[in-house]
Amino acid sequence: SKRLDCLLLFKKNKYLRLEELALELEISVTTLRRWLNKYRLEGIVDFLKKDTRNRPYSIITEEIYEGLKKRLHDPENSFNGFWDAQQWIEEVYGVKVNYKSLWSHITHKLNGSLKIPKVSALRK
Repeated sequence: SKRLDCLLLFKKNKYLRLEELALELEISVTTLRRWLNKYRLEGIVDFLKKDTRNRPYSIITEEIYEGLKKRLHDPENSFNGFWDAQQWIEEVYGVKVNYKSLWSHITHKLNGSLKIPKVSALRK
C-alpha cells in the first residue's frame, strides 16, 4: 500500500523534503503530512488501517424509503418531479436530501420514474 511505501521511504531518510517524497508517492504534501502525523500519534497498527468515514451509509432511512415507495405508487398523490419529492421529504421527515442522491435512489433502488408530461403534450 502507499502508506507502507510512505513509511519505508520516510524511514530511509532518502528525501530531503516532504515535497520530494510526496511527488515520489504521487500524493499531495497535505496527505503525506496527515499520514505521518497519524503514524506519530497513533502508531503503526492504526496508521496502516484503512480510514473509514464516520457517517451513515445513506441519508434516506428505511422510514423515508417506505414513505417514498408508498407515495410513488399512489396515482392520486404522486410527485410533480424530483424537486417535489425533495421538498416533501424535507417537510415530512425534516431531512434535506441532495437532488442527485434522491434521483439516484428513486431511479435505481425504487425503480421509479418521475417523468412529468410537458404542457404541450397534455394539450395534444
